[in-house]
Amino acid sequence: MNAKGWIAPLLTGLLACAAWAQDAGPAQDAAVPPRGSHIDWNAGQITVVGYAPRQPAAEPGAAKLAQRRAALVDAYRELAETVNGVIVTSSTRVEHQQLVEDTIATHLRALIRNQAVVKEWYEPDGIYAVQLVLPLYGRRGLAGLIYPGLAKREKEIEERRADPAAAPIWRQPPAPELPKAQPQAAPEAPKPPVSTPQNQPGPYTGLVVDCRQMPLERSMSPKIVRGDGTEVWGTMEIDPKVALEKGVAGYLPDLQLALGGHSERAGVNPLIVRATAVDGKFFKTNAVISDNDAELIRAEDAKTHFLGRCAVVFVVDTDR
Repeated sequence: MNAKGWIAPLLTGLLACAAWAQDAGPAQDAAVPPRGSHIDWNAGQITVVGYAPRQPAAEPGAAKLAQRRAALVDAYRELAETVNGVIVTSSTRVEHQQLVEDTIATHLRALIRNQAVVKEWYEPDGIYAVQLVLPLYGRRGLAGLIYPGLAKREKEIEERRADPAAAPIWRQPPAPELPKAQPQAAPEAPKPPVSTPQNQPGPYTGLVVDCRQMPLERSMSPKIVRGDGTEVWGTMEIDPKVALEKGVAGYLPDLQLALGGHSERAGVNPLIVRATAVDGKFFKTNAVISDNDAELIRAEDAKTHFLGRCAVVFVVDTDR
């Protein structure tokens, strides 16, 4: 089945599931969530909002029910599409994982279908809105489907990509052709240089990788690599139970949020290294560090084992 082909039957089933809420009314809450979908990698959840205009019906009560059902279908569709686009590794999204293991698609449909409405309200113009939240981590979250068997599926995906006779699977699209003449854009103002603070004496409670001013993409399974691509951390020596419950790594938009105990994941005295670049086959999810920093990380991890506990935080720009 095509990676997106399961969305239509999912929505058909949800039309029936939505009927239970005939008497439900919008939550009376002054805090209205933002429009659209949002992946909060720090909180570990996907939030989507579905909308529906007023629906024509003979009876007022039936019109309200139809409007709410339409908003629910819109929310579940938005959630399914957002989940499909979540980056898993530097070479795959969730949609690619389903192409090599049908059971993931089946369980993912059930996972999305079982997400209850957490908030609902009327917009000022009469549009009805419902909010759904899907956890990224935990046994009832997306990680419970994606992490088990991930290495095996990644290998199969790469083999199918390399085999022209295999069933088609997503490849990196070709770069668009640029027109011959391009208008000269105004040069961007230079950004101030990034200053990474010096480390305090160990032992260290975690690792902070400073990726500010670099186009690092967030994913469920990032890596730290050397300049030659060899892995420093990412799939090695990770406690699978810890990864399942809180994810392989965290992402924060401000370096100060990762220091001084502000981050539960990084702890009170994390080791800090500055990334030299970002890398990845299709998605720039991996942080590249110097050989010296790689040796430092491995030496300090041997003392307190923070890598295996997934005590790793990437500091990224908020607009990435």
